[in-house]
Parts: sequence; structure tokens; C-alpha cells
Amino acid sequence: MQVKLKNTVKCLYCYLLLVFLPQHCFSQDYVRYMTGDTSDVTREVKPAFVLAGGGPDNDLAMKWMLNRASGGDVLVLRASGSDGYNPYFYSELGVTVNSVETIVFRNRNASSDPYILRRIAEAELIWFAGGDQGKYYDYWAGTPAGDLMSAIAESRKRVMGGTSAGMMILGGILYAPTGTGVISGEALADPYHFHMQELRYNTFMKTAIFRDVVFDTHFDQRDRAGRTLTFMARAAKDKGIRARAIACNEHTAICIDENNQARVYGDPDSGIDIAYFLEANCEDTWQPLTVEAGKPLTWTTVHQNAVIVQAVAGSDEDKPVFNLNEWKSAPGADLMHWQAKNGTLEKKTSQTSDCRAVPSGTGDVNGHVKLYPNPARDILHFDQVDKAVLSTLTGKYVTECNDCGYLQGLDGLARGLYMLQLTRAGRTEVRKTVMLD
Repeated sequence: MQVKLKNTVKCLYCYLLLVFLPQHCFSQDYVRYMTGDTSDVTREVKPAFVLAGGGPDNDLAMKWMLNRASGGDVLVLRASGSDGYNPYFYSELGVTVNSVETIVFRNRNASSDPYILRRIAEAELIWFAGGDQGKYYDYWAGTPAGDLMSAIAESRKRVMGGTSAGMMILGGILYAPTGTGVISGEALADPYHFHMQELRYNTFMKTAIFRDVVFDTHFDQRDRAGRTLTFMARAAKDKGIRARAIACNEHTAICIDENNQARVYGDPDSGIDIAYFLEANCEDTWQPLTVEAGKPLTWTTVHQNAVIVQAVAGSDEDKPVFNLNEWKSAPGADLMHWQAKNGTLEKKTSQTSDCRAVPSGTGDVNGHVKLYPNPARDILHFDQVDKAVLSTLTGKYVTECNDCGYLQGLDGLARGLYMLQLTRAGRTEVRKTVMLD
């Protein structure tokens, strides 16, 4: 009788723990917190990426994200903090999901744990919390968990997003410092400052639309424009990459659907909830002039437009405002040109965000068709022609276009020299171009 009573009390204690305390599990390598149904469900999701600039989460963006998960399982991954996202995602936003589980990584060993690998594979939505992107990279890059995350991002079949450091790690070009992050003044004064050493190029997350794109967060709040421009200059110097960048202010989120159409959520009355889309100019003079250790950055062009910037204000409307396929904002964005001169960031307003609308500094003498950038990586621009045909040096056909001003989708080509045949107004010329892999 006494044993039965003891067992009854023990069972009642376990029941009370399950009902009134958060469900969590401690491990030497990680901690996990579960809210909702512990059994896995399978849902047809609407694939998406959500990029949030840090600070307070934007509820409208988070609702949009949860709705894309179609009532499935949400997995929050982080390396610090606890289960703050569990009640927020599960019940506070009014969107039904099957479960929210948070896993807090304590070290790199957790990234080989079978349970974690299974939960990453099962989740309809993966959310990377804020924290330290250097720690995320150290814990995940080159591990089974990191490879699985990268494959999911590349496949574009789930919902994935992050805030602050969680946004930073989703970029193709990743700045993941192991210590103090660089500030704009340090980066502009010395592009190879010791806080600038942890730039990784397309080695972790390999999503096609984010290839050669660097992310930055807390953008205006922490005066990060100078460092972002320097990240892009380093990509040009180190790898020959004509980089792009996406940056978010706090409380601002970019929600990207399966067609690469982006919504920007934020308070329309704040004046500061803004997302920035940057790209290096595609003139043939686009490369930075001075990117050297111990010397201030100088990146200018003939037309003072080294970097073309489209600043899109956040709103509470569910409508696309930026096309990532064409890197083009909807009407109403603030257009700017940025450059650096002797370590000083310079900004000016612009009437266009199209680098092809700006005449090239060279290469247009004697009526020749302008060709830029050269070397090229993913896209090759030229003056409007009747026909363009790209081939190898041995004459093997690669691709062509008619009545066009550019060839795109070239990032899969092998590095090397190619021939471009351009026909305009009955005249044909052949130009050599270098493709970078």
C-alpha cells in the first residue's frame, strides 16, 4: 500500500511538471525546450526567407513567416539565451503551428547529435535567433548539422530566416568575427584591419539568390554603412566579386517568397524602419582603386557611383516592393550612390538604380559596343544589341540572346576566357571576356 501511494505521488509530481513547467531537456552539448505537440507533422509549406535586422521582432513579418509554414513544426536554433521564442511563435501571434522547439547549442559537438539532425530535417520552419554569428559559424560550418542547414537553404523547399546574427549567417559572403566586430571607421581606415579578417566567401550557406551577397544588421542604429561598403570592396579585391549587400535596420524585416519577390515590413511612420539593397556598379571601371592593408579605402568611379543603393522603407502592407531576380525596387524607394574617398564614406542621391543607364567610363570609343563588367561572374552587360552569342575560345556555343542588353545566369561557367559576338545595326564585332567561377 505504501509503495502504491509512493508511486501515485511520483506520477502526480511528473504530471504537474509536464503541465505547469516548460518541457525542456538538458544535455552536455545542448539544451532544448519544447512547446506544443511533440509528434512530428508534415505540411506543404510555401517556401520563404525572412531577414530581420535585430531589435524587437516585427509581428507582421513573423506572422507572414509562420503562415508560410502551414501549421507545421517550428525549430529555433541559437547559441545563447533560452526559450523566449517558444510562447511568442506558438501562441502570442495568433497563428497556429504544431510545435515550437528551441535548441541552444553549447558547443560544436551538438552539431553531430542524431536528435538535432532529425529535428532539423523534420522542421517546416527554421529560425536562427540573434547572438554571435562567429559562434554560429564555429559551431555549424563543416558539421553534419551545418551541411544539412545549408542544403535546406539551397533547396528552397522550407521556410528559413533569422534576426541579427541569425540573418548574417544566411548571406553567401559571411562576416563572422571570432571577437569584437569591426566598426565602420576601422574598416574604412584599413580594409584589412584585424577585426576584418573573418570574411568567408560562399563557403557556408549556398543559396543561389544570396551568392556573392553580404548581409548586415542594426544598420543605421550602429552606423554600419561604411563597413558594409568595405566588405564589398574586399570581395572585389580578394575574389574579383562584384558583390551585392542586403542590410536591415532594427524592427525591419525582409520577407522573400518563392518567386524572389520581397516585402519589407516595418513601421511606416518611424522614418527609420528601412531595408537597403546595394550593388557594386557594373561599369568597366567598377573595381576599387585602393584596397590595401594599412591604407584608407578609396572606391570611386568616373561618375561617383561606386555602389548603387536602393533604400526601401518598411510598411504594414503585404505587397512585394523589391524584385531580387532583377535587383530592382518598386517606385518610391530612395535611390543613392555611395563611394569611399581616402577612408571617408560619401553619399549622394540619384535618379536611377540601373547601372546600365550610366555611360561607361571607357570602352565606348569608335562606336564599339560597351561591355561590363569584365571580368564577369554571374551577369554580363553590354549596350543594347540585336543579337549576342557567347562561346568558348574553341567555338563551342554557350548561350545567346536577341534584342537584349545583358546575359545572365553565367555563374555556372568555368573560369576562363570566352568570346562574345555582338551584332547591332548590321555590324558584328567579337569581344573577349573573362568569366570568374
